[in-house]
Amino acid sequence: MNPPEFSRGRRASAARAAAGGPQVQHTMSLQIPRISSIAAKLVVTVGITVALAGCDKDATPAYKEPPGVTVTFGGSDLNPDGTLNAAALDALRGHSGDPVVNVLFLRTRLTDAGLAQLGQFHNIRRVNASSSRVTDRGIEALKKEIPEVAVTK
Repeated sequence: MNPPEFSRGRRASAARAAAGGPQVQHTMSLQIPRISSIAAKLVVTVGITVALAGCDKDATPAYKEPPGVTVTFGGSDLNPDGTLNAAALDALRGHSGDPVVNVLFLRTRLTDAGLAQLGQFHNIRRVNASSSRVTDRGIEALKKEIPEVAVTK
């Protein structure tokens, strides 16, 4: 199939008509191959299946809530020096009868001194102090008081 010649267009067609020749009508259309409806359905089905299946789901295990009670503290539960205020300590005392307590500090400036305050609560098993000012020395001091505790900093 030869590409259309645009230089001849309507003027050439009008000149041929004036000379008594055949009139040529120039139209340009884009030929797109049609996909059969079965093929289209197959493509859609495969796409949906891949989207729903995702990647290997076993690669990332689902989050499991740690056993026991989780007590969460924010910035307002700490003193300016990074220790727990009286209300936070009272909240922990309220869980003294629970066999397992997990403590979660959310965006706080907890310090080693604040971590040391947790040593009086021997039922604490996990402390998450991410993004805090807690050091390895502070963690070791808490582990001397509560050997079973796991601390994430």
